[in-house]
Amino acid sequence: MINMMKILFVIFIMLAKCEKIHSQGCCTAGTSSLGGVFRNIVPVNNLSIIAGYENNYLVASFDGRNEISDPLKRSATVSYLTLQLEYGISEKVSVLAITSYTFRERNTTVTSPSDNFQQDVKFSGQGFGDIILLGKYEIVTPDFFSPLTFAIGGGAKLPVGDFRKKDNGSRLAIDLQPGTGAPDLLLWSYLSNSFTSLSLSIYGNLLYRYAGTNLDGYKIGDEFLVTLGANYYFTEYLTFSLQLRSRFANADYADRRTLPSTGGTSYDLFPYLNYIEGKFSFSVYTMVPLYRNTRGIQLTNSQVLGAQLQYLIDLNN
Repeated sequence: MINMMKILFVIFIMLAKCEKIHSQGCCTAGTSSLGGVFRNIVPVNNLSIIAGYENNYLVASFDGRNEISDPLKRSATVSYLTLQLEYGISEKVSVLAITSYTFRERNTTVTSPSDNFQQDVKFSGQGFGDIILLGKYEIVTPDFFSPLTFAIGGGAKLPVGDFRKKDNGSRLAIDLQPGTGAPDLLLWSYLSNSFTSLSLSIYGNLLYRYAGTNLDGYKIGDEFLVTLGANYYFTEYLTFSLQLRSRFANADYADRRTLPSTGGTSYDLFPYLNYIEGKFSFSVYTMVPLYRNTRGIQLTNSQVLGAQLQYLIDLNN
């Protein structure tokens, strides 16, 4: 157990040193609920189906590490409906596909320079987002002598979502678009260990996204998503999970320059309550924000509420 904790701690500390890397979008909620990304491979000839909903509420503004009153009195909501399919094609390999439908809305207060008249303006966009494809390979498989699991993987985000939507004749900002218009490359790893006598398992997860550039010359910042988590089994049917999720990303880039107010670091806690009944499992979760360090003035994620329903089909029978 000590060696396992050392490995997870070293991974977390190494990536935490990337704090000065910057994250995307002034009103971007971050990576949507990606249940399949935080799990190991699916057993051979099994199909996992996960339907999920997540709502993100952005109201707190930060300038660096300091929370401030937003000068434009902005707020935003981002909601995702997700469908995740993962199939075990062999004893050590599974393939995950994630698609989503997004709803994005931002409210801003605009002041007229002539008479100081203030008006609330709302911008919104919705539609199908980009598709994620991820292949997973389990290098170390748990057995009678060791419960350790280690897996690696890679894939891509395919730019099928619209990134040129308009609202009232005006093109929406990139952070309100369903898609980014650019392909991304993904690298993934997963490490876990279980302690049966303690009814406990711990895991670490790393997802790196190398972002491409869309046809408008816009590049969303590359991203690290680092997760440390623990699962505690109250009963056969009920478990509690706690994730410490850290997000690091580069600043956005367009017009041959790095864009202001796109960058930062965030640390968040995600408590989950999971109910398992046969082939079904149901999870509800929320977010507790811990730390923000933004590049310029940005809206940040203040509250998350989500739920997931999973069904596992054994195609061997």
